Amino acid sequence: MNKVNKSNIQPTKVGSYPHTSVVLSIATAIFMIGIFALLIIHADRLTALLREKIEVFIYLEKNISPSQQDYIKHKLVSLPFIQNPKDSAVVRFVSKEQAAQETIAKTGEDFVKFLGENPLRDAFVVKIKDSYFQNEKLKLIKAQLESIEGVFEVDYQQNFVEQINSNVSRVGVIILVFILILLATVVLMINSAIKLALYSQRFLIRSMQLVGAMPVFIKKPFVIRAALQGFVGSLLACSGLLFSLTYLNLQIEDLSILQDLGTLIGLFICLVLVGVLVGVLSAYFAITRYLKMSLDDLY
Repeated sequence: MNKVNKSNIQPTKVGSYPHTSVVLSIATAIFMIGIFALLIIHADRLTALLREKIEVFIYLEKNISPSQQDYIKHKLVSLPFIQNPKDSAVVRFVSKEQAAQETIAKTGEDFVKFLGENPLRDAFVVKIKDSYFQNEKLKLIKAQLESIEGVFEVDYQQNFVEQINSNVSRVGVIILVFILILLATVVLMINSAIKLALYSQRFLIRSMQLVGAMPVFIKKPFVIRAALQGFVGSLLACSGLLFSLTYLNLQIEDLSILQDLGTLIGLFICLVLVGVLVGVLSAYFAITRYLKMSLDDLY
């Protein structure tokens, strides 16, 4: 009895398939999503930095004692909306003499000598956390700060804050529309690429069906291959994004300030998952369609 030479046994292949074109199509589509996502991340971080630099001036009553000043400072550092209260640059005291010197240095006019007295007040200057920069929250914060004993008035760049919030809301709507359009375009690109690739194998799929293979066994190798192609294509896209980002960081000074390693890693993971998921779903539905077609429709 002749023994079967195991070395001559070839694994079952799914058939010829345009791997390169599918992977490149997925990589291009995911790269487009990544570029737009990076723009959103950078814009959001820039907005947060602008908000965090806005200072709130807490003017004190005149002739309050040092102990009252210490009480107000202790009260401020305990508030949840103050940025890093242990940082002296976030909660700082500005005396009326210091404020007068700074104003004279800026304007070049000695208003103290002209008026005969210093009309300014001692003040604490604080910075608010970005998450509290909604108009209604800022109004509540202003009222809460003014209710502290010894505080005369609270002031901040209200018009500037309202302008930022208005622009963020307007841009947010535009970005949402672009995201929906971009996602739909990308899904169609990947779906079309995989459908065209599977079209060349429709007769192989029918042959597997005719020899009695269950639908799940017919779909399995195609779906697995689509998942691998989505994974590889997404990795190529992420590599391209990382290279582009590195190049831009070298060309644009301080651009890296707008980037966070954790956020970038999360973005790349999401892009890989999107590539794999869209590839799997596209392959699954395309094969299901071919399995339901009549022989005449396949031609």
